[in-house]
Amino acid sequence: EYIRKMNADEKEVVRKIMKKDKNTWTTKEGETIDLEGKDVEFMSEKKFKVVTIDDEGRKKVVEWEGEGEAPEEIKKAKQVHELLLVNLVGNHILCFVAALGVAGSFWQPLLAVPVFSLSVLAYIIFRARAAKRKDSWFVMCHWQLAAQRSRFFLIVLSLLLVACVIGWVAYSQYQVGKIMVLALIGGVGLLPVLVSVLILIIAESDALHQASQGKISDRFTQLFPDGIPAIIPEAEAVHQE
Repeated sequence: EYIRKMNADEKEVVRKIMKKDKNTWTTKEGETIDLEGKDVEFMSEKKFKVVTIDDEGRKKVVEWEGEGEAPEEIKKAKQVHELLLVNLVGNHILCFVAALGVAGSFWQPLLAVPVFSLSVLAYIIFRARAAKRKDSWFVMCHWQLAAQRSRFFLIVLSLLLVACVIGWVAYSQYQVGKIMVLALIGGVGLLPVLVSVLILIIAESDALHQASQGKISDRFTQLFPDGIPAIIPEAEAVHQE
């Protein structure tokens, strides 16, 4: 149970209350509370119900109050986003900057950045395929979400590779100036990668938060209708004087 500031839904509740003849609040137990002249503060009680069904149709239900150790399903859903964030933040930002600092003397650390990144992206994509067979619906959907973003990032990295190849050919075969080649690689290759990394960090941070809250984008209910629901979030606003 958390004390939090009123969000948009809670403000709407207060607005509806104020429209009534009397400023009252009725709890789920049927108790009516007079709100006239009182400060209203909302408390949120969050519960998560984890429902898994095995191949034989047997159902297993695990409930979580939102505190303490999270259920295994939520942990598994978070792992893929944590892995992708390690690649984006740890590899493409921290390690890349560090590798640039020593690139004049040692080129190997710089090469390790794309090698590690491609390995992580390939693992996520292939593991997402296996998730359709072995994981619950909720965990599987989060793997598919990360796999979609991994495929997108692979396309962006491919553009960088193409730009580097074109730049190398132009410089070595057609005597194009070095500045022109660097501008080509930077504008067509590096800039899209940097922008994509920033966008994906924001998107994956949000996906990680959703996974910890037992949520997934609504479009996955249409893409993968079999197995719904895996995790059902339940929340209720409670009045506190």
